[in-house]
Amino acid sequence: VFYYAHSRSNKKTSPHVPFHEIEGAERLPPPITKRGKNSQQSCGFLVRTVERSLELYTCSGQDAAQWVYALNAARDIARGAVPADSPCSSPRKMEATAKRDTSVASLATTTGS
Repeated sequence: VFYYAHSRSNKKTSPHVPFHEIEGAERLPPPITKRGKNSQQSCGFLVRTVERSLELYTCSGQDAAQWVYALNAARDIARGAVPADSPCSSPRKMEATAKRDTSVASLATTTGS
């Protein structure tokens, strides 16, 4: 379930949106000017749901990118799909992940570890 508040201290939150109702999330272009004199939340992202579009802001571009990735992945998982860049999204990726995990696991079986 996805929801938001206008500030960390605000107890009132938006209506809850099930992840499967998210149509998509994407980064917004950087603003030409900051939002207000003391605003540090200048990096935004758009979340489109079945009922509306939400424009949300965070403190960094990296944070906004992580939100976009996480919301799209949560939507995909809620709909029963594997996220596109998941290690399990293609047989080659699964094979490469399995080989990498096997070699890492074999390192952990050495004496004294």
